[in-house]
Amino acid sequence: MRAKNLTPEQRRQIARQAHALEAQCRALLDHPAARATLTGERRRKHNTNLIPAAIDAMEQAAPERSDDVDQAHRLWAQAEALRHQLVACLGWAVKKVAGEWMGVQGHLLAREDLEQEGWVGAVFAARLWDPDAKGSASLVSYSKWWIRARISRIVQVEGRTVRLPTGLNEQHHLIRRARDELGSDATDQAVADLIGLRAERVTSIRKAVQHIARLDATIDQKEDTRTLYDLIPADDIDRDEQYAGDIDTDRYAKLIRRYCAYRKNERNVRMMMKRYGLEGEGARTCASLGKEFGLSRERVRQILIVQEEALKEWLQHQVNKRRRAG
Repeated sequence: MRAKNLTPEQRRQIARQAHALEAQCRALLDHPAARATLTGERRRKHNTNLIPAAIDAMEQAAPERSDDVDQAHRLWAQAEALRHQLVACLGWAVKKVAGEWMGVQGHLLAREDLEQEGWVGAVFAARLWDPDAKGSASLVSYSKWWIRARISRIVQVEGRTVRLPTGLNEQHHLIRRARDELGSDATDQAVADLIGLRAERVTSIRKAVQHIARLDATIDQKEDTRTLYDLIPADDIDRDEQYAGDIDTDRYAKLIRRYCAYRKNERNVRMMMKRYGLEGEGARTCASLGKEFGLSRERVRQILIVQEEALKEWLQHQVNKRRRAG
């Protein structure tokens, strides 16, 4: 969505034009089928969620009023086009609010997911914002509330593997804000006194909403693309070191060399050759290979597993090929 700079007065004018077009569209939806659809709306002045459905209901129930239906479609499309101009001005607000939530621990959603839900909130704000309402806030202030509401809702619903109750999430949000105000070293008792909860309740909520680490998250270091999964030690690492020199290289040397030639001797394949001692240096351990290739021992083990699986598939392909030829 391409952003366009609009002055506050231009935004108000666009919102007024959109509301006027919407009012004309509603005036055409006087058929009982359309009114029955619109009665499901919330009692809010500019709720527009069911207008397209009302137009479709009128089109099916009253084919003779095709002219009114076509005009209603045009009016609605024009109103939405104007509102899209307002939404395009809110891109920075969506990114800002999503960035604030990226710093909140305890959820697994990516920034793209948060921004996508933030755009939904921006669309709601553009549809519901009435610049002429008494005490109306600016479009930016109004939209930020909707963006935060949508993002906080998606974090509560889908941000954790095990969903927590909404009330617990809200209390945790209060605790987090209190800690930001008092400092990270604030005690649970100080936080409880500030927000009006018992210290035991604050402690239980803090333990329930703990930080969840993603295994595919990169390490926070410069030029380090390794993930947390690379640092998890293997359960059989001792056996890995013990049996590094016990591989029957004479039995598999010919097949592995053919496979390496087929894969053009790329880095991972060279690693497998060194692992099995096919370069005249003897069998190597994962730790020594990690030092040579600049990887962790666990990452080397993972690469070797992938290469061994690929080797099995290649061998099976060769067997099937010979069977078809024979």
